[in-house]
Amino acid sequence: MRLLGFLVFLLLVVGVVGYFRGWISFTSETQAGDRSFSIQVNEEGMKDDLSRAKSRVSDLLENIGSGEVSGTVESVNVRKRTMVVRTDDGETVTLDLPEALSSQLSGFRAGDAINVEVDDAQVKSLRPGK
Repeated sequence: MRLLGFLVFLLLVVGVVGYFRGWISFTSETQAGDRSFSIQVNEEGMKDDLSRAKSRVSDLLENIGSGEVSGTVESVNVRKRTMVVRTDDGETVTLDLPEALSSQLSGFRAGDAINVEVDDAQVKSLRPGK
């Protein structure tokens, strides 16, 4: 029963987002007393948005490939060795930390400033930010 509820909710969310993104439009017509409804799907608009999203994610990963990322800790999950950081550029990034750095996670809380050294998309060090 919960699965059905979730699927209906998901369909509703996709429909609302699709409507506002211009992926889906609805029309109604009345002819000889009969009312008909139709749904148009803008496949090109969907493909364009998907392409832009892929490009943006690719750019983000490329920028994080190596160097240092500064930002604010959004959340920490010690058990899963993950940290969500909002970078100074406003992007939200989930970092998967190697086991060697897991002991440092307990020293960070949501709202803390942080500097993260990244090399080949692997976290190498964590330091409190300024």
